[in-house]
Amino acid sequence: MLGANVTDWNTVQNILCVRLDAMGDVLMTTPALRALRESLPTTRLTLLTSAAGAGIAALVPEIDDVLVYDAPWLKATTPRSDSRPDYAMIERLRARRFDAAIIFTVYSQNPLPTALLCYMADIPLRLAHCRENPYQLLSDWIHETEPQRVFGTRYAASLIWWRRLAARPATNGSRCGCRLPHASIYRHC
Repeated sequence: MLGANVTDWNTVQNILCVRLDAMGDVLMTTPALRALRESLPTTRLTLLTSAAGAGIAALVPEIDDVLVYDAPWLKATTPRSDSRPDYAMIERLRARRFDAAIIFTVYSQNPLPTALLCYMADIPLRLAHCRENPYQLLSDWIHETEPQRVFGTRYAASLIWWRRLAARPATNGSRCGCRLPHASIYRHC
């Protein structure tokens, strides 16, 4: 079951996980990715991230594939003269026929530009924390309460998602992490 026919999170087989920030932000998302992998072991997880985030993404074993996109609504993206890269990304996402997208952000970022990107790519299920009512841009949303109500880490906030999606948190808790290739381990003598 792929793409536009999916209306239930329990039947998803191809999820786009979006974290468009830098390397550390992708690393901070690993507990959520691990929880997804453990809850949906046969589901394909693709990470859409920035060029900076892609460096660490290859070391996260829960991720099956990585797509690189430097979004114009992020500060680190070099200004460009037109929207061709954005339309090209919409077409790439549409061609991948994702069943769902989960958009990871921090409270100071608005998920709606990314939600619009996923909506235009015909991804039927779209989930994020959002301060404003997203109307049709998100099929599922959790009202953002930070910073007015201190919620703790983003992982704690993500536990709400797992309950809503009938998923469970990762068995090893909220630890962030990745696997380093053996050759990259440096020993200080």
